[in-house]
Amino acid sequence: MKRMKTAMYTLAGLMCLLTSCVDDDKDLSVPPTGNTTDLVIPDGFDWSTTRTVTLATNAPHAVSASIYLDEACSEQIADLAIPEGDNNTSLEVPSANNAIWIKYPVTNGGYETQKISIKSKTLTRSESHRWEADCLFPDRGVSEGGWPTSTIYKPAKNKYGTLMFEDMWPELGDYDFNDFVINYRAQTTWSGSSDRKNDYLDITISLKLRAMGGSLPYRFCIQLPGKATDMNGDPIYSPTFSREQITDFNIKSATKDIGVEFLANASNPIFALTGLDNLKGPDGNQFYNTQAGKLIASSAETPTLVFSFKLQLDQKTAYNIFNSFSSSYDFDYFLQNTENGREIHFVGFKPTELYKGYETDRKEAGKNYYCNKDGFVWALKAPVEMGWAIEKQDLLKVYPKFKSWLVTGGYELENNVEESKWYNHPDMRIPYIDPREH
Repeated sequence: MKRMKTAMYTLAGLMCLLTSCVDDDKDLSVPPTGNTTDLVIPDGFDWSTTRTVTLATNAPHAVSASIYLDEACSEQIADLAIPEGDNNTSLEVPSANNAIWIKYPVTNGGYETQKISIKSKTLTRSESHRWEADCLFPDRGVSEGGWPTSTIYKPAKNKYGTLMFEDMWPELGDYDFNDFVINYRAQTTWSGSSDRKNDYLDITISLKLRAMGGSLPYRFCIQLPGKATDMNGDPIYSPTFSREQITDFNIKSATKDIGVEFLANASNPIFALTGLDNLKGPDGNQFYNTQAGKLIASSAETPTLVFSFKLQLDQKTAYNIFNSFSSSYDFDYFLQNTENGREIHFVGFKPTELYKGYETDRKEAGKNYYCNKDGFVWALKAPVEMGWAIEKQDLLKVYPKFKSWLVTGGYELENNVEESKWYNHPDMRIPYIDPREH
């Protein structure tokens, strides 16, 4: 009897210990319920996890500076040649960032770093906002001669972001956002010599094809640049390029027989992936890396593609064109149906010249291009490598913080960084595909 009582007390103690380790505010036994399409999306919300920040600089002389997203200066988004005087440049920054860090050499032989706050400036039309950061460079910054190299890194140097698509447009589909999952990285460089800047940009795009969970014959494409309108219906400035401005197109590396084609039937530069059917299973499986039990064995098997090209410029407009590559609208990532030409773009981006049927196919007027009357979209972008849902699993169940971000339109999360970074917080109770493993 004494042993039985002792065992009971021990068991009770263990239960108390386990209970004390659980957050009282959460019931970890209850998975999140509801679907993304049940939510009410605020008017004007553009589903963007990044924003274009205008960096205003004042320098007593030309200086070279590196731009970072973190205080440790480990997430670099740009190397910039800052001209003398007052100048503006654009930067694509995660919406969760309330500051950037600018590092530059000083005359004592070391480096100095400034933390620059990002502030919202309210514009006149419908309370829209512009994000600004101001940096005053000191006299002690090392003066640069000639034409130092400037480079923009997307989403950050040696980092990948994630693009996710639903392919049922104009229908909403199941919102697992795994019909196409691609990691992207882009580097745009403008260099020169001691006496002049080059009249071209060097652009390198790196892709990792993570998943294809759609049954329709879509392929992944990139247009340079995108033509878009904001959620107020106003056009967003972007330069116009012709395909003749692209030279030295080169596939630097490719695996799993994936390739890229520079389309000849478009006047604007458009690149399209090829060989995607090679990834589908030999057993007739129409999906790739989205079904439990049929995943690739290791992330090391992920198909990759790296290609580069030069974009020829007019010297008179070269600075403004390079600056446009640091905005959120430099590359237009989209899906193209290889049978009927239908396209699926990110919200606000217009279809390309190749797709004439948008107005007929969309069925109803929406709030913007590829955004329906209820504010729902068909593409998501995150500035990190994030996991994706298995087949038919709503993304909201995998990322519960996704809900707060959507229903507030991100506006109430300025001081809640982790909620804004919903893509970093999968619910480990829900099956999903971890990019570190598959």
